[in-house]
Amino acid sequence: MPRAKWNSLFKEGVGFLGFIGYKVGMKSAFVRDNTPNSLTKGQRITFPVTVIECPTIKILSIRFYKNNNVIGEVLNENLDKELKKKIKLPKQKKKKIGDFKEGEFDDIRAIVYSQVKKTNIKRKPDIAEIGLSGSVSEKLEFVKNNLTKEISVRDFLNEGVVDFRGVTKGKGTQGPTKRFGLALKSHKHGTLLELNLCNLWQGKWDILQELFIIIK
Repeated sequence: MPRAKWNSLFKEGVGFLGFIGYKVGMKSAFVRDNTPNSLTKGQRITFPVTVIECPTIKILSIRFYKNNNVIGEVLNENLDKELKKKIKLPKQKKKKIGDFKEGEFDDIRAIVYSQVKKTNIKRKPDIAEIGLSGSVSEKLEFVKNNLTKEISVRDFLNEGVVDFRGVTKGKGTQGPTKRFGLALKSHKHGTLLELNLCNLWQGKWDILQELFIIIK
């Protein structure tokens, strides 16, 4: 999962500073271009948009910090059985929230997991650490009240613009057939791989090149 510097983020009120989402597709939006100095300013253009599905999340544990160092963690007692396929859960819960007194910690973050089983994406949940907004006492009260609840993206998003940070599927040392979707075509001299560099060219559109690689 992608990481974020939660100490540098700010949000009014008390709640999560982030959420877990999954890319499920792409769409085309018909919008009016208001970009300054754009060649299509004031005109209606098609714009690619990404569809993000955000299933509900639940709190896995509460992590206590002191001077940016973890001093303890409290595991939630009400956990889903799907977590056993992701991590190894301890049989006994050693610590409780009451074991940490005021002044012993200066920050609280939540380890959450997604309820992705409610979608058609996959069954195993994803786990991420998410920061909280508000004072230390407000953060503690927030996680206490939401330990047994499923938190929706509507509770996280009120209005305005949000930032997305994602992780792509690595291709490793795969060739252009897998990375760029080359079409394999039969040829009397061997296999012909055809790649149109026009789709990969960014910036100047006056140069169109086509690459033909013949594997004998």
